[in-house]
Amino acid sequence: MRTQIGFTLIEAMTVLAIMLLCLAIAAPGLSRLLLTQQLRSHAQAMANLLHFARSEALRSNRPVYVCAANLKRNLQLQGCAKQRQVWDRGALVYADKEGGVQAGYDSQERLHLLVFAVGKVRMRAERDQLQFMPDGRLARGQGARLVLESPRAGLCLILTVSGYGRAEVGKADHACPA
Repeated sequence: MRTQIGFTLIEAMTVLAIMLLCLAIAAPGLSRLLLTQQLRSHAQAMANLLHFARSEALRSNRPVYVCAANLKRNLQLQGCAKQRQVWDRGALVYADKEGGVQAGYDSQERLHLLVFAVGKVRMRAERDQLQFMPDGRLARGQGARLVLESPRAGLCLILTVSGYGRAEVGKADHACPA
């Protein structure tokens, strides 16, 4: 009588069926985890952009502005998006130069540009632009609240900027403020 070496076809098919069942159970949780991480990544990138704008205002001793980016289809910068509280394309950091439009983006004033993944993350702000003063504070000392949303996951995350210009990333949850 011969001894059996290896697995039978029935054993291999049973293990494969169990693995597929486990994968089917875990897949929705994994996709939610990936969407949450993508939202947190965008929020952290925006917080880093705000830290950069604040430090640039302190370093250069002049106002630095952050606004919603107005981009062409090829992602070429056109300036700030006018009258927008929904920052769905990205954010622009610029420093006003002498002789141009006061507190408005003119060509060659860009310091940094952050582009969002279109359709995956959208950000709402209470105002059109944030202004960091030369002392690092926000203009008028008022803080700001930026709400980042993941439309596909139905998740929101609040990024709070204090009057002193410090940005803090909150936790992602399903309670999206209006």
